[in-house]
Amino acid sequence: MDNTRQKILLVDDEPLNINVLVDILKPDYHVVVAKSGKDALRRATSAPQPDLILLDIIMPEMDGYEVCKALKEDPLTNSIPVIFITAMSDAEDEEKGFQLGAVDYITKPFSASTVKARAKTHLTLYRQNQSLIELNAIKNRFLAIASHDLRNPVSAIMGFCELLLNEGGIECLSEDQRDTVEYISLASAELLNLLNSLLDISAIESGKFPVVFRTGSLLQLIERRIKNIRHYTEKKGIAIREDLTDVPEALFDPDRINQAIDNLLNNAIKFSPPGTTIHVTLSRDDKHAVIKIRDEGPGIPPEKQGQLFGEFNTLGTKTTDGEKSTGFGLFIVKKIVDAHGGTINIKSAPGQGAEFTFTVALSEGLNRQK
Repeated sequence: MDNTRQKILLVDDEPLNINVLVDILKPDYHVVVAKSGKDALRRATSAPQPDLILLDIIMPEMDGYEVCKALKEDPLTNSIPVIFITAMSDAEDEEKGFQLGAVDYITKPFSASTVKARAKTHLTLYRQNQSLIELNAIKNRFLAIASHDLRNPVSAIMGFCELLLNEGGIECLSEDQRDTVEYISLASAELLNLLNSLLDISAIESGKFPVVFRTGSLLQLIERRIKNIRHYTEKKGIAIREDLTDVPEALFDPDRINQAIDNLLNNAIKFSPPGTTIHVTLSRDDKHAVIKIRDEGPGIPPEKQGQLFGEFNTLGTKTTDGEKSTGFGLFIVKKIVDAHGGTINIKSAPGQGAEFTFTVALSEGLNRQK
């Protein structure tokens, strides 16, 4: 076998069809034949896996539709392109195949030029797609390594700024020097937030987004998050109004929910003008804790709201004090809420602020469902 040639799995129970297609394809590709659906599924997972599958529809015991469905449900084979071989010309049959994940059809009687052209097209696309997947994985590894290695020095800078500003060092600094240290501290915090976001994006795209569930108090968690950002809101002249109910304990990852609340609070602060109020609410419905964060800023245009939770999407309005937005925050919040089996939505209108609401399952609700 020539390992440099791409591999095609031909699935058909008719000897005449097999002979014709093998003669057409074998000069350019390594062709393997399966004469039943079960044999096809076995060969599709055998190394080296095929780069393309030509699949007859009409077969005994297990037809082509069933085989295609099984291939697309298996993580090992779901990316392999499938071309159906058929004598059918009914549009409904073609539609059914495409719905199951097929990429194309070849009809009988076979045209050698058509078979070669379609095989070449889909093999090229498959190879290009595999290359993109590999490049994306390399990119994610690079971002994860770079972000992780940069976090320590940035954290050290923030720590030294904290010492200068809060533990006696401030007495040795002039007003201009204090302003400079505060600027360094703020810039370092923004950089650390960006690095953490890049790490999360890499984890999400690689399918390794860690969530560690524990039972705990959402009330205490939210109170701590608000306390941590009060200096920022006071500096901008923004008030925070709390309406927090002591709901029953919930099952959640404290670090991730901290992250979600911080992102939503920071967004609210960025878009709140001085003299306005941010409203933070904790309540419950039947089985969930409900967290709401509402600002009195400019609101979000309706045409932007459906895109907010996508990667790299920003809120579409200007911040009130020149704060930067990466477009990662709401995407990560949505992934965190999804990982907790909750929901998140937005209610907003231009000039009327924005309200983000998300839910977390209560422990007692989980117990009732078991």
